[in-house]
Order: sequence, then structure tokens, then C-alpha cells
Amino acid sequence: MAPEFNLREEIKKRDLNIFHVFIASLLGQLAERGTLNIGFLNMILRSIGEKIAEYLTVVIGPFSKMGDIKENIKKSIEEIVSYLDPFKEYSLGFVQNGLIIQINADTCKFCPKRVGGAELPRSLCPFPVLIGEIISNRIKLKLEPIIPGVRRRKINEKTYCVFGYRIGEIKEES
Repeated sequence: MAPEFNLREEIKKRDLNIFHVFIASLLGQLAERGTLNIGFLNMILRSIGEKIAEYLTVVIGPFSKMGDIKENIKKSIEEIVSYLDPFKEYSLGFVQNGLIIQINADTCKFCPKRVGGAELPRSLCPFPVLIGEIISNRIKLKLEPIIPGVRRRKINEKTYCVFGYRIGEIKEES
């Protein structure tokens, strides 16, 4: 672990629960030992995203579409944040058939590096694929990643993890 990593501080600062620490640490430890990379993680996350969408359907009911696609996406992300508790501060931006999500890196609760303490050369962020799959399955809308993985960006002294999707057609009900 990097010397500057202090789990106690991160638990308090990020308001972590035991599941946040477990998942972030598991991802980080598997990656550090060479048994997990982002490609393999993304394959797994597709299935997990489907299961979480199904969980949300059982617990809060089928997604009731409202207004336009942007409003449905916002509502779906609010559900994800409410039930999964993945981060505290984020923003959404809609650009010409696309969606950009920015997460304040200091509020992320599943980061294998900053919560799990792993020393990794690149991002192992689960959110680009996981969130895309949950939304796609929840509101039956095809989302395709614009760029693979996450890009980090500094904005007004804060670091944000940024990822995006191309918004495709509405998927047929199965």
C-alpha cells in the first residue's frame, strides 16, 4: 500500500460502510495479484449490471418512464445512487446524443486505489460499465461507452473521474 493511504481517514471522509470497503478492497487485491484486469472486470460487470437492474425492478418496481430520455437517465442514475451508494458528488452532462458523467474522486466509495488501498498503474473503475448496464437494462436504452474506462480531470481544485456514453436506440422489451 502507498504510505499516504489511510483507511481510517477514508472511512470517515467518504462515509464508507463495510460493503464499500469490502468491494473496493477485493477489486484492488485481485488486481494487485494479477488475477483481475479492466477487460475481465468489464465482462463480469455486464452481468452484475443486469442483476442490479433486476434487483431494482423487484425492490422499487418496473421503471416508469417519464418525459424525455434525459429525464429517464437522470431518474435511473438517482436510483443507482440511492440504492448502491457509490459516490456522493457527481454531475451529468448531455451532449449531442451522448451522456458524460463526472464523479468527484474524493467522494467515490468503491475506488480500488483510494478506498481499497491498491497500488495500480491505471484505473480499475467499475462504474463506466456497471452504470451503463444498469441504465440500459432498467430503461431499455442502449448506451455505448464513448471512451474505454475513466479519464481523470482537475476542475477547481477537485479531481473528477469522467466517463461517457453514446445514447443509442431504445431496446425492444423482451
